[in-house]
Amino acid sequence: MVIDLVESVPKTKSLDVIAPQLLRASTSISANIAEGYGSYSNKEYGRYLKISFKSALETDNWLRKLIDSKRIRDVINIDLVLKIQALTFEVIKMLISLIKKIKQSPLSNA
Repeated sequence: MVIDLVESVPKTKSLDVIAPQLLRASTSISANIAEGYGSYSNKEYGRYLKISFKSALETDNWLRKLIDSKRIRDVINIDLVLKIQALTFEVIKMLISLIKKIKQSPLSNA
């Protein structure tokens, strides 16, 4: 959905800055989860999950900038932005839960 959003935004000075940052942050979430999942230890996996968590927070930050700017809101699909933001919040909650679970694992050195 983020890719569709970024591809659909018009060329403006502010969106030329925000859109690539949003794309980078949002795609980093799953990339770090995948990379961490292939780790050999819970400690390493936990480290990648924390990076994913930070990317999710950054994604939310960029989405809030889109929502907060009336000028930008008028030229983008705000419903799509709000849907992405809601899903990002769910991902944040899942990451928090998984990070806590990994920390509590008897095999964890996190």
